[in-house]
Amino acid sequence: PWEDMIADACLKLARSIDHKRAYELLANTRLITAVQSAGEAIEITDAEGNIEYVNPAFEELSGYSAADALGRHLRTFLRHEPEDRLLLEGMLQKLRNGQVWSGRLVARRSDGTFWHQGATISPVVGPDGTTTHFVGVKRDISERIEAQIALRQSEESLAATLNSIGDALIVTDETGCIVRMNPLAEDFTGWSYQEA
Repeated sequence: PWEDMIADACLKLARSIDHKRAYELLANTRLITAVQSAGEAIEITDAEGNIEYVNPAFEELSGYSAADALGRHLRTFLRHEPEDRLLLEGMLQKLRNGQVWSGRLVARRSDGTFWHQGATISPVVGPDGTTTHFVGVKRDISERIEAQIALRQSEESLAATLNSIGDALIVTDETGCIVRMNPLAEDFTGWSYQEA
């Protein structure tokens, strides 16, 4: 009888372990499928920034194949301008402190063109508390950035045109509030745009 009890306990333990392994396998399979299917580029680097994994969206957005990217340092794919250096230093400082960083990066595609990335990069901490990896999730925000640049240029062009008109010009919105005055209108009224 006691041998049957031990055998029964061992069988129950084995089933429990099999259920746990099956659950872990299913969870891992779902995670892998989700990462592979994501529309955002996902990169996993080691603690030094060398790429260990990229998903298909990374390949599509950057033009680099996984084989081209693996083992290369993440900096290889970023633009190298003076303003980028300060941004990257701030990002690295935050990541080294174990914090998540979110912001905008500019990366180079395989064809040499640049693309603006809305990026979130998270440190992955091991059991001993040290950072072992970084996970980056990036989306292409190039169209939004280009639209912002075009809007700013249009506003600058409009301001230059309005300021060059030889008559006093006051522009109001639909409620009658002054939204723009050219320098001649400021001279004529004695008000600055901010006072109007």
